[in-house]
Amino acid sequence: MERVEAVSTSQSVKAEEDYYLITDGKNSLFIKSDLLVMLVFSHGSTVAEDIFREIFNTEEFSTEVKEEVQITPQFTSFRVEKDGQIFENGILIYSPEKEEKKEENSERPVHSFAEKGISLPVVVRVFSRQIPLSQIDSIGESSEILISQSDNIDAELLVNGEVIGKAVLTKDKENFRLKIVELLI
Repeated sequence: MERVEAVSTSQSVKAEEDYYLITDGKNSLFIKSDLLVMLVFSHGSTVAEDIFREIFNTEEFSTEVKEEVQITPQFTSFRVEKDGQIFENGILIYSPEKEEKKEENSERPVHSFAEKGISLPVVVRVFSRQIPLSQIDSIGESSEILISQSDNIDAELLVNGEVIGKAVLTKDKENFRLKIVELLI
C-alpha cells in the first residue's frame, strides 16, 4: 500500500541519492531509486514511465539515473510511504508550464496534476495562530485553546501548502459540516 503526500519546498536542497529521471526535455519526473524498485515489484517494470505518461500526456521521453538532484521551490515534492517505509522527496515533479500558468494567473493557482486525475491530500485549516516562544512552554497535552465561540468557523483548503479554497465549518448537533464558499483553482 502506498500513501503519497505533497510537501512544500521553500528553499533549495541537494538530494545526494540516486533518482530515476524521466524527461521530455521540458517536464521531469524523478523517483528515488529505492522507492522505484519497490514500485516495480508491486506495479510492474513500466510504473515510472506510466506515471510520466499520465501526468504529462506524452509518449516522447528519455530516462537516466541521477546521482544527485538540486530540489528547488519550482519542484512539486511528494513524501511517499510504501510498505511501512517513508521516502522523503520520494517523487519529484518539475514542469515549467505549471510555473508559467501560475505567473499568468497568480490569483487562481493552476494545479495541472488535478486535471490528470492524481489525488492529493487536502488540508482543512481551521485555526492558525502565532504564539510567542515564551508561552509555548506553558502548552501541554491537557491545554485547551479556544478557537471560536461561534457555531461557524472560517476555514481554508490547502493542497501542497497553497490555499486552494475557502470554506465554513459548521457544527450541526454532534457533527461538523464543511461548506465550500470559494474555490481558487
